[in-house]
Amino acid sequence: MALAVRRPRSTVHEARPRGAVGGWHEHLAAYSLIAPALAVLTLYVFVPIGYTLWISFQDLHLGVATYTGAAHAAGGYVNPNARTGTTFFGLRNWTHLLGADPVFKLALRNTAVMTGGATLLGTAGALAAALLLSARLPLLGLFRTAYFFPAAISQVVAGLVFLWLFDENFGLVNHLLGGLGLGPIYWQDDARALLACLTLAASWLTASYNLPVFAAALRNVPQALREAAALDGAGGLNQFRHVTLPSLRPVTWFVAVSALVATSQMLGLYDALAQDAVESSTLVKYMFARAFYYNDVDYAGAIGCVLIVGLTAVALVGLWTTERGASA
Repeated sequence: MALAVRRPRSTVHEARPRGAVGGWHEHLAAYSLIAPALAVLTLYVFVPIGYTLWISFQDLHLGVATYTGAAHAAGGYVNPNARTGTTFFGLRNWTHLLGADPVFKLALRNTAVMTGGATLLGTAGALAAALLLSARLPLLGLFRTAYFFPAAISQVVAGLVFLWLFDENFGLVNHLLGGLGLGPIYWQDDARALLACLTLAASWLTASYNLPVFAAALRNVPQALREAAALDGAGGLNQFRHVTLPSLRPVTWFVAVSALVATSQMLGLYDALAQDAVESSTLVKYMFARAFYYNDVDYAGAIGCVLIVGLTAVALVGLWTTERGASA
């Protein structure tokens, strides 16, 4: 009589194939955890962006139009009706914005100059200050407090500080230039000089914001690489070029992109320092003026869409560059 042989019961559970019921439960748990943040992001980011895109194709005005003559002088359309109205406008806003609006082209150029210059100066200044802090020189606590001070004040206050420094008659900068025999510069009357002043003020703010980021990144530079470079005879400058800078490349790209995005949206700084100068206007100022001075809400929506697309492209390029540098 043959005896039935029983196979021993395995104590190890067999692996379930991917995509089974367990995997579905894991995905559900993950999405439930990110659902609150996703809801807030949708409510405060995606919905306003979609509404901005929608109104760019409409003829939307909020009540009585103000500064009608100035709006017509700028080449724009202002609804003369006293009531709030919304009608489909098609591509009229976009064709005028991209083809026949000289103020938009001027604001786009000024934004590129201001954000590019402020990002370059602010990033370099933050890195230099972080290197100075890592040297552990005397009175570094006072220097750290003074350098980080702009991050604790508003853009309006920073603009008023630079307005006083670059005052045409009593400003400290013109006083120093007069002592050097260079003569006074009329900062508020010259569009190029005013744009340079805006760039310096924006770089001052961004450098203060990014100082802690660089200071933390310098502490994470591998000490073993520095010691190996020192054993090979590399001096301080060569160590900085071949060890420190490559280690800071992902952080530098993150800081540069963050500074560029923040600088392009500095409306309070412009209002305090440049006020309503058209020749030095930026995109965010022009968008605000068309919406609330000229009552062209739909046209301001088109300007906002251009700003959103530009900043999104910059952020994606920065993210791709950062990931590529981190994996290299």
